[in-house]
Amino acid sequence: MNVEVKTRDGYSVGTYDLTPEQQAALPKLDAARQSLADGNAMEAFRCLLDVIRDTQGEAAILPTLDAARDQHAKQHCDKEVLSTVIEANGTLLEETGQEGVVLTSLKDGSSVICKRCQGVVKIGREEAHSEL
Repeated sequence: MNVEVKTRDGYSVGTYDLTPEQQAALPKLDAARQSLADGNAMEAFRCLLDVIRDTQGEAAILPTLDAARDQHAKQHCDKEVLSTVIEANGTLLEETGQEGVVLTSLKDGSSVICKRCQGVVKIGREEAHSEL
């Protein structure tokens, strides 16, 4: 079974082939999503733990939680960096209505933030950029 995964705003993350175990976990994922919508974060967390346990085994719980923590930290960092970039280049981005271009290029992995100048640099151009 193929499933397309999208973010809340409709951005397609990818399409995945699911194993029978993963297919069986879909109702639990829906229950987790509903629990979050209802404001019950602990119930959502329990549902997610059940899904991890059912699809990957007990031993996968801690590594999965570690990966989730790291992803959350990266997204928080990306938002801070994005704010810095928009502040530095905000006028041009705002005037042209392209504030979202920076976020999209960071999300899809086609660009990175230069640590030296805080500019957005296309992947593959980092070396040339750093020589400027």
